[in-house]
Amino acid sequence: MNKSLETKSQHGGALQLPPGDPLVAEALSGFYKPESILARSCESAPGRGVEVTFLFPAYDRTENSMGHVSGVQMQAALLEGLYIAVAASIHDGHFPSSGLSIERFREHRHDFILFKQDITFGKMLREDETGKLLISIEGLTDISLMKEFKQLTFKIKGFMKGTVRCLVPKTLADSELGGV
Repeated sequence: MNKSLETKSQHGGALQLPPGDPLVAEALSGFYKPESILARSCESAPGRGVEVTFLFPAYDRTENSMGHVSGVQMQAALLEGLYIAVAASIHDGHFPSSGLSIERFREHRHDFILFKQDITFGKMLREDETGKLLISIEGLTDISLMKEFKQLTFKIKGFMKGTVRCLVPKTLADSELGGV
């Protein structure tokens, strides 16, 4: 789980990356292919958030290099960051429901539904450049669509800015709300 990840660079070589961050590995391993993970490290930030650092390789869906990171890559990084923020908040004891353990999160993270985004892309990043997102959980509320969910609201700052809402099956976070 702590082995080095490699990503192909546009220049043909492999980018040697440091050993994976244990929390990044815990949040994302077994879900995403290791070679596709953009998150490289994370650290707790003031105000019950986490700052995640991402490394963006050259975008591989275009015939020629764009020279910059695509919106698709930034979106993928955002999703990884949301998972890391949930794992970090569970570890720090700040997740707004004591009903979700790290084990339950890892078993059911694929059940989290990206529901609504109000995001602005704030910075153009170059390929093979790092970028950071500060992600904090702002709240957990009940919402009823065809079935019962908890709506998890995240605040995002960094190369993207805004608010993201995810739906979590109520059965995963069914205990009393904690203090966020």
